[in-house]
Amino acid sequence: MFQRISLPSTLSRSLLRVLPSYRFVGAVFLLTLMLLLVALTHISIGARPIAWEDIFQAIFAFDSQQFVHHIVIKQRLPRLVVAMACGAMLGLAGFSAQKMFQNPLVSSSTLGVSSGAVFFSLCAIYFFNVSENDIFIPAFIGAAVAGLFTLSMTEMMNRSSISKNLHIVLAGSLVSMLFSSLSSFLMQLDPLRFANVQDWLLGDISPADFTDLSRIYPLALLAIGVLLSQGRSLDVMIMGEKQARSAGVNVTRTRNITLLCIFLLASLVVSIVGPIGFIGLVVPHISKLFVSEVGNKGAWLSMLIGGLLLSLSDLIARIVIAPKVLIVGGVSASIGSICFLCLLYFLVRDKRAS
Repeated sequence: MFQRISLPSTLSRSLLRVLPSYRFVGAVFLLTLMLLLVALTHISIGARPIAWEDIFQAIFAFDSQQFVHHIVIKQRLPRLVVAMACGAMLGLAGFSAQKMFQNPLVSSSTLGVSSGAVFFSLCAIYFFNVSENDIFIPAFIGAAVAGLFTLSMTEMMNRSSISKNLHIVLAGSLVSMLFSSLSSFLMQLDPLRFANVQDWLLGDISPADFTDLSRIYPLALLAIGVLLSQGRSLDVMIMGEKQARSAGVNVTRTRNITLLCIFLLASLVVSIVGPIGFIGLVVPHISKLFVSEVGNKGAWLSMLIGGLLLSLSDLIARIVIAPKVLIVGGVSASIGSICFLCLLYFLVRDKRAS
């Protein structure tokens, strides 16, 4: 009785292209709103509560005569911005690593990169009297050495019968334990010399400020820009190396550039706040709930989610046992592990249902 009406093929294809865009825009709007709420709460809560109105006045109409404005601009706002920036860098590094290796368990921490950066930083402090503010270069060298060591072990383990997806995780765990034990041994040689970096070793945001960010932001922006520019090549590599080479992608060059940027971002974070775990591991999985990993939308969302998670972790660290402040590295690891367990639960449940 009723005639079935079908949309023209061109209109159908247009809708299929538009709907994911709306989903991405909705995710950006939601996450930005959550980030703004967390940011305002982060600045307002503390030993001296500050009204939101005073926060906006301090940011947009700073008055040097107002003590509250100094608290906002010189203490709480720098800590918030550092947390957001480091979370964004870790989120993008984790997303790029998981996309390149096509392994959901890969991140800068599981690759052993963070542990290597910490060990080489401690070596620079102990043997060369390098200041805690100037450890980026040894941190980057350590991140690269540990990452390459992990990849070399992975190639050796590929000859065994173990699942190849676990090779890089097992190798990264071994490398991480190796450099962590070496760091512990080095600190026992002269505990007094490392007294000032005890909190940094656990991941501490509190000492960092805009001065620290001013030293790293050029390299951070460079690494972020390069990773985003490699997005299309990484998309093609998902199909396999042979297909990527036949499509004109220089697989070796793309992999090396991506690894270099991942090492760079991880070492930048370690150099100012220490090792922060689980952010780079969990964030890519959360971004995939909104968009596919194909394209750069997932990369942008990963940066946004990473900044949100680390800011939320720092907020919890400041209020859970106030007036005392917890180390944010432990809080982020707790939140990240809980999120990861929830994701695993839903993934296993959906797989069994299908």
